[in-house]
Amino acid sequence: MARKAFRAGALVTSSVLALGAIAVGSAEAAAPRTATHYYVDCAAGNDSAAGTTQTAPWKTLARASTVTFGPGDVISLKRGTTCAEAFAPHGSGTAPAPVILNAYGSGAAPKIAPSGVRAAVYLHNVEGWELHDLDVSDAGGSAGPTRTGIYVQLTDFGTGHHYVVDNVHVHDVNGCDCTGYDEPSGGILFNVNGSATPTGFSSVHVTNSHVDGVNGMGISTSSQWAKRSPEFPGGAGSTYVAIPDILISGNQLSNLGGDGIVVQNGVNAKVEHNVVNGYSLRAAEYHSGIWTWDSDNTVIQFNEIAHGGGSLPAEAFDVDGGDNSTIYQYNFTHDNNGGMALLCAVPGMVSKNAIVRYNISQNDAAGAGGVVTIACTPQVGAQFYNNVVYSPSAAKLIANSATTSVHFANNIFVGSGAIDDPNGAYDHNLASGGVAAPAGSYNTAVSDPKLLHGGDATSIANLDGYKLATGSPALGTGVAITQDGGRDFYGNSTCYNNIGAYQGPGLAH
Repeated sequence: MARKAFRAGALVTSSVLALGAIAVGSAEAAAPRTATHYYVDCAAGNDSAAGTTQTAPWKTLARASTVTFGPGDVISLKRGTTCAEAFAPHGSGTAPAPVILNAYGSGAAPKIAPSGVRAAVYLHNVEGWELHDLDVSDAGGSAGPTRTGIYVQLTDFGTGHHYVVDNVHVHDVNGCDCTGYDEPSGGILFNVNGSATPTGFSSVHVTNSHVDGVNGMGISTSSQWAKRSPEFPGGAGSTYVAIPDILISGNQLSNLGGDGIVVQNGVNAKVEHNVVNGYSLRAAEYHSGIWTWDSDNTVIQFNEIAHGGGSLPAEAFDVDGGDNSTIYQYNFTHDNNGGMALLCAVPGMVSKNAIVRYNISQNDAAGAGGVVTIACTPQVGAQFYNNVVYSPSAAKLIANSATTSVHFANNIFVGSGAIDDPNGAYDHNLASGGVAAPAGSYNTAVSDPKLLHGGDATSIANLDGYKLATGSPALGTGVAITQDGGRDFYGNSTCYNNIGAYQGPGLAH
């Protein structure tokens, strides 16, 4: 099975001042710019009004889109109202003085709900923007065209700095299963294209938001500036432009047609404390819950990924093409039809040094194949250690159809499925429930691990059942692993050297 290849807060008042620029050839600084607070009431406003007080607000986002905003400006939409047109503003802020789009008044979050447009909120070739406390949708028209709820796009722009999306609900975006950098579709997307000026984002934070009922990708970064060697010599663009300071945290994603969260061109990105529940549900291509592409040092941790479905296998995690040193740790995956993890570098790309550690997988790939699938072209230096794979109904716990050799150590495997992996290195693992120790394994035992009560967890918040009971053969029998992150799934120090995701002492039933 080949993974698809890409086609290659706070309210700021009007007293906030932006820094003045120094005129060329002059020793005097320009006068400081006074920021302006604008108000929009899509129920009772007037586009002929000044728009700068709550008593004289504009009526439409079309009127607001005619303004070129600057550092420190605020555009506040009245709560409890619906704006039936898109917002496509001009002008940029800065990190210290961003342009802010938010809400005022009391009641439900203001709705931006156009019908059948490319993007409900479209930020093109601007920087220094923050979006807070909004409800964004586009349910109009037939399914199929490319549509996005919040679309931030840079074209031959250079580096765009400081983008924040916080406490925003994006839903019912009736778009296509489109994930390429040229015209992606989805919920909250940051996309780079063009061919003349190397371009990328710097600082993209998406936090505490909810995305549901969209197709394509839920939350993502993507870039045409992807060409680098040896990772992706055939990539688009003339060079590679990394995207630093990506944070995707505390978000809830559900009822997704395609992918959940995707990081492309990231460097040192963090994807943490998110819940992806229901993805790949209307898929024409392969999708995953959270995955990386052409990125370095991505850390994916403390997430819950569940109910990947549809007609195609949908893994919770995917280490894909062009990735260096991706780490998946402290995550809970369950009830995904395609399994827990896919390691699959696209032909022509190189991926190295992936680590999958201290994760818990429950009832993934029930009857559908490998809980862990290794496919496509080789991945170099991949490690899979101190995980729990609990899937009594899976046909295969491990399925390796590639030539990749993954180092499996200190894992607990519970199930009756096979470990079909002629290339892996297995060291100090524990298997039970009918699983046979793989050929060539070293110190792999077949025994009941004596979990407290595995198999009955309902969320990442109630996984104590995967701790070890007194007398467990997994206690203190693991192999030492250097630079193992220093903590287990539950926050314990790794000094006990247990097999599995729990590193504390044995507990009474």
